[in-house]
Amino acid sequence: MSEEVKEMGKPSARLTKISKGGHVWVTRKYPQSGIARLQGHIDMRLYVNDQIKTDNVTFAGIEFFTGGAIGINKDTEIEIVKLNEVKQLNVPFKDKFLNNLGFSKKNDPLQIRTAAGVMGVKG
Repeated sequence: MSEEVKEMGKPSARLTKISKGGHVWVTRKYPQSGIARLQGHIDMRLYVNDQIKTDNVTFAGIEFFTGGAIGINKDTEIEIVKLNEVKQLNVPFKDKFLNNLGFSKKNDPLQIRTAAGVMGVKG
């Protein structure tokens, strides 16, 4: 593990699914060297401020280490944000979330912020 990844703290989530033949891109802001665009892979650790983007044929899944999981639709970009112990996902207005948000034993609150409003999951 690189020194810069250690400085980012504990990971918040991991990629659990990527549709067959699909591509997921993770834009990561490293404290020292700046921004990097990485190709996502199964079990890739995700950190606060990571932006995850699927291409136009790819569905993906993310599991949070605090509990719960989400599905991400094709051609969608989300960002993992942490504000005062509330995990938050930002979803730009043009993007779509999968309708089936599955949360199992979610310990921390989660907010999903879109241009239309904020949805909260508390348990």
